[in-house]
Amino acid sequence: MNNNALVKIAENVDLREGTEGVKAFFRVVYQNQGISTKETAKKLKMPIPIVAAIKQEAIKEDLIEAGATLRLSELGLTFCQEELGLELHQTRVCSNCEGVKYVIPQEFSKIIDKFIDIIKERPGVDVTVDQAHATPETSFRRALLALEKGLLFNKKIAFIGDDDYISIAIILLWQELYGAGGPELVVFDIDKRILKHIEETAKSLGYVIKTVCYDVRGCLPEEHLADFDVIFTDPPYTIPGADVFLLRASQLLKSKIGLNVIFSFGQKPPKESYQLQNKILEKGFCIEEIITGFNEYLGAAILGNVGQLMVLSKATDKMEKVQEIMSEIYTHQK
Repeated sequence: MNNNALVKIAENVDLREGTEGVKAFFRVVYQNQGISTKETAKKLKMPIPIVAAIKQEAIKEDLIEAGATLRLSELGLTFCQEELGLELHQTRVCSNCEGVKYVIPQEFSKIIDKFIDIIKERPGVDVTVDQAHATPETSFRRALLALEKGLLFNKKIAFIGDDDYISIAIILLWQELYGAGGPELVVFDIDKRILKHIEETAKSLGYVIKTVCYDVRGCLPEEHLADFDVIFTDPPYTIPGADVFLLRASQLLKSKIGLNVIFSFGQKPPKESYQLQNKILEKGFCIEEIITGFNEYLGAAILGNVGQLMVLSKATDKMEKVQEIMSEIYTHQK
């Protein structure tokens, strides 16, 4: 057995990460014998179907045992040790936050429960606009991140799409900590069902959220241009989709250096990550922080159920030209 097995598996799966992706697969299995396919996908930041395909190819090569979980065969163990040079090691990832940096304190358990009750009544996903609901904990972690970075105090915040109800999570967090007041929140979304439910929910909490029915491919209403301090967005996980949402974020932000966009996106292989980061720079942003695996999603197996979160910072004071976009931005249009 030699490294040709890596090439064969990568080619048969048509793996965009190539042999390095296959090596990473074996590294995770070697370190975590008996791990599930879903958990392996989470660790690798790969879609579950791709990891399942790698598993099947590895079984054909007699490197992985057939079964519900992932275990190396004797040949696979020898391959990992002698060909890949792997050694067991103690994980250095924080056991409390599992590498995502933000932990929801126990004292917030009641408002998490309240948030969960609220989103149970949320409209179902509309896959035609790439909705994939984040877990309640993910939405709340985004609110905590904004709090820790000082992005909630005396701020006007826009959400370009909010089927994850981050706006509601922010209200609940603010009310728990400070009572009345809070940031001004405006939600832009193409889904009228989401907007209606967010408005009604905010009202029931004694809060007003302004909503705007808006398709990002069209021009923004002029009164909202250069009007916000912070943007939250979780665009379709295509490069054209990211490009359009970044454009709208740059147009919504005030003309001040250093304003932030909390940008969620799927984990991508190197080539697409390079393209994405170029789009970020082209739109006048720099990347302050990337937290891989920060976002977890309900039933989004094609995404590996996880995604990254980036904190972007406005690096130029130029105003992007307002324009309509004809690009096909959703995954079903690819």
